[in-house]
Amino acid sequence: MKHLEEVGETYWEHFLAAASVSHKLAVASWCQLLHAVVPSISPPCGCDLKGLIKYLEDSLPENRNKTEEDEELYTVYGGD
Repeated sequence: MKHLEEVGETYWEHFLAAASVSHKLAVASWCQLLHAVVPSISPPCGCDLKGLIKYLEDSLPENRNKTEEDEELYTVYGGD
């Protein structure tokens, strides 16, 4: 499949990544609805907007396979 080749993943790797994003967004949706009804309750477990944005950025195909070592080198040597 062309898309799997583009992202460099097998079917099952891609399935698990996509299912994980789907699950996180479903949970976040309910947390945000609860927060809308009761504003004093903050969305837990990274379900706030900043947490979701970071999660989605980390879930992009080009960021999925980065290791902690890659991130550390990026931070130490300045990256871009």
